[in-house]
Amino acid sequence: RALRRRERGLPQALVPQLETAQYAQLSPSRAYASASDVRSVDMDRGGQYLMVAHSKTIVEIYETLRPPQIATGEPLPILRSISAKHVHSAVTGVRWYTHDTGMFFTSGPEGKMAVWDTNQGECVIEFDGLFETREPIRMHAPSRLVEAHTLIAVASKNPEIALCDIRTGSKTQRLSYHRHGVRSVDWSPRSQYVLVSAGDDACVLVWDIRRCTHPLRRLESESSKHRGGGVVASFTPAGYSILTVGDDRRVFLWDAVSGARSTLHFPRLADEGTKLRREIAFSSCGLGAHAFVPSRQAVCVLNLRTGAIESKLTGHYNTITGVLSHPARPELYSYGPQDGILAWALPPGEAVRIDAVPDDDEDAWSE
Repeated sequence: RALRRRERGLPQALVPQLETAQYAQLSPSRAYASASDVRSVDMDRGGQYLMVAHSKTIVEIYETLRPPQIATGEPLPILRSISAKHVHSAVTGVRWYTHDTGMFFTSGPEGKMAVWDTNQGECVIEFDGLFETREPIRMHAPSRLVEAHTLIAVASKNPEIALCDIRTGSKTQRLSYHRHGVRSVDWSPRSQYVLVSAGDDACVLVWDIRRCTHPLRRLESESSKHRGGGVVASFTPAGYSILTVGDDRRVFLWDAVSGARSTLHFPRLADEGTKLRREIAFSSCGLGAHAFVPSRQAVCVLNLRTGAIESKLTGHYNTITGVLSHPARPELYSYGPQDGILAWALPPGEAVRIDAVPDDDEDAWSE
């Protein structure tokens, strides 16, 4: 059938449908051992190691290649546990180094960011005094590109973004334009110099760090902009678009180059009144046609081609603050400060069901 579709000029006609079917059939597969009071989660590019940050100064590492413990409900054991109490009063953010898992980064409420040697379990660099006031760091982000620079973008409750160089161990630049604190920062998957930031001022800015005195553009229009409260923003996996989610429950998709808003109209999320930092994710084992957004106790699966909410994954009893997508298979990890981590996967032996292909699309070898 795939060859027949290719002959007719429709080589990827089934892929979006297959991806939709995969994520619609996800179900809770396992929890994680002592993963309570979870503040941040990250996975390496190969999808082998899951790193978890706790507010109690503990960083835990799990191996995700082990088979899901669906039948017994047994949580996965911890591969390694690292104490960060001599650096942070609490660990509120973790990120793997883009190049390999031999290095990772942490941040805390005292305004510090630290660089760690994974094998030794030791802090090798501390970035302190990044901002004039010691506000809690909300997010830190290394570049997505392997061959890129060694800068880490750091966001806090201060109305500016700090760029730290792990080669020199110092802050190199400061991006100032937000009127209030910055909630999220994310590097472009296509350009090592482009960065998007979003803050408590409902402002979404695209930056070129080679010209740091002023942002390239502000993502808004007269008819389409976030109104009141904070916003988080993230590039889609291909880097052509930027998804923004606000406290006003509105979701927008923007062109990353022109800054124009997509004509898609997403339904408003059902979490009015909540003002939590949340991390969003995208499908990464297909076409990247879906986004996963926490909304109260559920994860909304948004179709980025139609603007519809395909499904809602429910399994948490308390508010979800973040979700992570596995880079190689249809699997998600949702978490919150009270429920810990819940992994979502296809049930064992479950085939991905899609609508049948019409009879006139049968291949030339069918009998």
